[in-house]
Amino acid sequence: MNELLNILQYELKINSSLSGKVAILILRLEKVRFLKYLILPFRIMILNFWFNTEIPKSVTIKRGLRIPHPYGIIIHSSCSIGENCTIFQGVTLGLNEFKSSKGPILEDNVYIGSKASLIGEILIGKNCLIAAHSLITKDMIENQFGHGQNTFQDKVDR
Repeated sequence: MNELLNILQYELKINSSLSGKVAILILRLEKVRFLKYLILPFRIMILNFWFNTEIPKSVTIKRGLRIPHPYGIIIHSSCSIGENCTIFQGVTLGLNEFKSSKGPILEDNVYIGSKASLIGEILIGKNCLIAAHSLITKDMIENQFGHGQNTFQDKVDR
């Protein structure tokens, strides 16, 4: 419980928007056994209807998730999100039903721009940046910049 409070305090600090804070609060508190039934109506009303977001409870979310605008985010139940990841509005982390029943795995420090789609059983390496409106269906190694349709290049720090 103490670890959850530390994670929650950190994530509420890094999510500057009120909507992001509300989404994080719901996602974290629903993992607490005695609160999950109390949180359920808020989850349905706020996450599903107001934010139009689907993030199942089975998604593994490590510390430091940042969702500045939690609108229209769709994440498959088999996905995993590493530490300090940022996910913007309209992002889809889904599966390719014709090839696998697993979704993407995000390692630490991944940044996903708005309306990007990551489809299939793929691994997105540490410190990757995915541009807005990108379609990613292949693995990305560490420190890459993904844009367009499976176009990757080494990320340059400036």
